[in-house]
Amino acid sequence: MGECIMSATITQLPQQKTMGQGQATLMLVICAAMWSFAGTWIKLVDFHPIVINSARGIFAVLSILVYFAIKKIKISVQKEAIIGGVILASVMTVTVCALSLTTAANAIILQYMSPVYVLLISVIFFKQKARGKDILVVIFSILGVALFFIDKVEAGSLLGNILGICGGILFAISFIYNNRAKVNPLHIVFWGCLFSTIIGIPFFFIYPPHFTALGTVAVIMMGSVHLGIPYILYGLAIQHCSALNASIATMIEPILTPIWVFLIVGEMPGKYALYGAILVMLVISLYSISNARAAQKES
Repeated sequence: MGECIMSATITQLPQQKTMGQGQATLMLVICAAMWSFAGTWIKLVDFHPIVINSARGIFAVLSILVYFAIKKIKISVQKEAIIGGVILASVMTVTVCALSLTTAANAIILQYMSPVYVLLISVIFFKQKARGKDILVVIFSILGVALFFIDKVEAGSLLGNILGICGGILFAISFIYNNRAKVNPLHIVFWGCLFSTIIGIPFFFIYPPHFTALGTVAVIMMGSVHLGIPYILYGLAIQHCSALNASIATMIEPILTPIWVFLIVGEMPGKYALYGAILVMLVISLYSISNARAAQKES
């Protein structure tokens, strides 16, 4: 899942002195590649989605705790970090449910719509003035999303698509909150993973998971390689990378996610959903690059 929600605030982390722009960009590409396997891991695990989210949270928390111990970082118990963690836990839970119920391509692209939701929330609730390109990106993105619902889908897939939209909205809320919070965002990730684990505990008893060697490996990989390690690397790299390079580098996640799922699991999105995915990716990518360039010129 495109759980890369910390781009606006992670610059508050201590500066690293030895990393150049090229190295930082490469690290972000690696992070995006790690994130892109989320759909594949989830499709390989035959657990209830909330159990999946809870189980992977355990290994994500352990990964971050190891990093905190090495760097001698104390866990923040600030209210801002805990509230951010609650929001992030909701994003993670809804997104994993969406990935379990619909195709990985649908779920990840619907979450990739989050810049549009950020824009709408900013205009409606924060009275931000919409520019011409803002209005165009909303119109074309909505058209793209509409194509996801034209394909003949089962009830579960329809619910998955709806949850994908909800996940994108929650993702946008999380981004806006983190943009305003004055806290090291890695602490928000820690609390988000911890709350995700706690939320899922009752579901282990309601829907007892059947552990297999493949499922166990997938859960460990989801927690450490998909969540814990990439967030740590992202925190180290983003402060040395321009917004434009970061936007382009992390753009490979929604491209790679459905490719891995198709190659490893054999899952293929519907024809119209594929058209919608291409339209949404094109519109959001151009919009993100345009905004990054504008910010670069202003600075």
